Amino acid sequence: MNVRTKLMKEHVNGCQALRQVAKGSWSHPWFFVGTVNRAKDGTRRGRWHVWLVFLCNDPGCSAEMLINADDVIVNAIEAKEAGDE
Repeated sequence: MNVRTKLMKEHVNGCQALRQVAKGSWSHPWFFVGTVNRAKDGTRRGRWHVWLVFLCNDPGCSAEMLINADDVIVNAIEAKEAGDE
């Protein structure tokens, strides 16, 4: 199953977090800050779902990404059932 993500704000040019990922120092540029309720496309219209909110790890970058919490849970259950823990 795919995990729905929505990039709400792009990384700035010269983002240090993206540079660290490119160098191989970090596996990703994000840190978790909380949850929001939004529609399944990440907007505020329609039936709402819980989205995990991640911000860029570079304080000078305002990038923000949403990840659908339902998808994360379903993937974890499927991995456990398949023995891929």
